[in-house]
Amino acid sequence: MTLKYLTESAFVGSEKDFSREIAVIDRLLTKGSEILDYGCSWGYGAWQFKNCGFESKGLEISIPRANYATNFLEIDVVSENELVKDSLDCVWSSHVIEHLPKPSGLITLAYQVLKPGGILFLKCPNGSSESRALNNKWSQIWGNVHPQVIDELFLRKSLKGKFSGLITSYIGELDHFVQSYSNSKEKLNMIFESIPSFSLDSSEIYFLGHKLPDIN
Repeated sequence: MTLKYLTESAFVGSEKDFSREIAVIDRLLTKGSEILDYGCSWGYGAWQFKNCGFESKGLEISIPRANYATNFLEIDVVSENELVKDSLDCVWSSHVIEHLPKPSGLITLAYQVLKPGGILFLKCPNGSSESRALNNKWSQIWGNVHPQVIDELFLRKSLKGKFSGLITSYIGELDHFVQSYSNSKEKLNMIFESIPSFSLDSSEIYFLGHKLPDIN
């Protein structure tokens, strides 16, 4: 697929189609809200947010990928030093946290740059013991490709005191979010305490939640 084809089709049906996740954000935030795509790679996700009416920017450490996003997709790719405290409405990250030498650093940064009540939306491979038991190719998928094993226990520990929301390894739960907030103009204001029952077709973990007030 050429870049021209992907942009003309808004990436729908491609491997980098984030329309489902954007539909969730679209019901939680107003158009023009500022979104950071953490680990934006070539800029495909940031472009889709921008195309849907959001003010999106990317953060990417790979210089060739950052240059591609800037030059071919007109994405504003920034460094961590350029991010302003309490300035963003949403931090989105897809399949990045499992590659980081310190995964909790992403959550800490998101907490710093999000506005009060801002949205954190994470997506990554499911590193839970249940997923590993179901996937006989798990060891091939992980290893050097995904050096960090991310599961709901790690997320609960890392998010504690910073964010409140729902951790889910059930992909279909996103449809529940879309349905639940389709008639709401408010940002995410409900706290989901429990993890939905494990689904046999789940291969990823999502976290969707809002920034808690700083009690210090």
